[in-house]
Amino acid sequence: MPAAVADDGELRSEQHELTRLLLADLHRELDGRGGDAWARAWELAGTVDRHPGTLDGVLTHPYTRGWLLGSLDALREGGAGAAPLPAARLASTVAAAAVRGGLDLAVPVPYEGGTLLLPTLGELRFSGVEPSGTAEVRPVEKGLLVRAGGSETRIPRPDEPGACWRPVRRLGRDGAPDLAIDDLDPYRDCFGVPVPPRLGHDEAAAWTDRLACAWGLLRARAPEQAAAAAASLTTLTPSTARGPRSGGTESALWASLCGPVPRSWRRCCCAAGAGRACGPCWRSPTCTRTTAGGRIRRRGRSRRSRCPSCWRGRTNAPGCAPSTRTGRRPP
Repeated sequence: MPAAVADDGELRSEQHELTRLLLADLHRELDGRGGDAWARAWELAGTVDRHPGTLDGVLTHPYTRGWLLGSLDALREGGAGAAPLPAARLASTVAAAAVRGGLDLAVPVPYEGGTLLLPTLGELRFSGVEPSGTAEVRPVEKGLLVRAGGSETRIPRPDEPGACWRPVRRLGRDGAPDLAIDDLDPYRDCFGVPVPPRLGHDEAAAWTDRLACAWGLLRARAPEQAAAAAASLTTLTPSTARGPRSGGTESALWASLCGPVPRSWRRCCCAAGAGRACGPCWRSPTCTRTTAGGRIRRRGRSRRSRCPSCWRGRTNAPGCAPSTRTGRRPP
């Protein structure tokens, strides 16, 4: 039995390795077509990655895989304008990692629509500047400083809302894990169901209550699964969809719990109001080698038998030693 199947830590390691390989594959697929913006973001990614764990904290965000796969598909399908698009997301990922790590590093980040999103942190809405351009993000003390169009915006604490800043909120309470409730990331619609816009304060508070109640039930009835899930799940993604308890209406609010699904919890649903435990890293959204039950069919140990949608990488991610990133079996 592969170690990733039997050990939750090994599973997380393998899934993260797969994400890094997909990033390296995107770099190779661009082959210079990403322009100066991608080259600059890639170089800065290598700089940040020299600080152990700093870049990984954002690369493990559950929507990273959807961005990478979508970008690769667009490039291979030859979509018009597909090549420049990945640079903005990589730059924002590097900037978020630099802020989280408190690095003395200025990161240029392209933005559109007058908003700048930093994955895992939040969204800044500009005023008085051009609706599209490039902003410079730099960590300062416990927050960040953003320069764009000759103006400066200082965000002293990224976890607190401000006049132009909308943070990614946290849900932990009454023994429930401290999950992020991400209702900002544009790639959060990767679960095949529609997602609502930013939740109001009362709606977010209601999810805190639902999670606390559901987690109390899970700990009481399945403590081992609760402990394993708390160590693996990171993010709750609200979505609007029909569910078994919605009575056929579109108003029922569902949520996906995101993160590497622990071994003891892979077939378990968490009823947070009405919710489902999702491990987007467990299999690729485009993987066709699945059974009706969602299990990956393994056809042997050869590299050629691996699902091409899930195991594309053949080169090393920035700052990654070849000796530690080759010859490993995907999750």
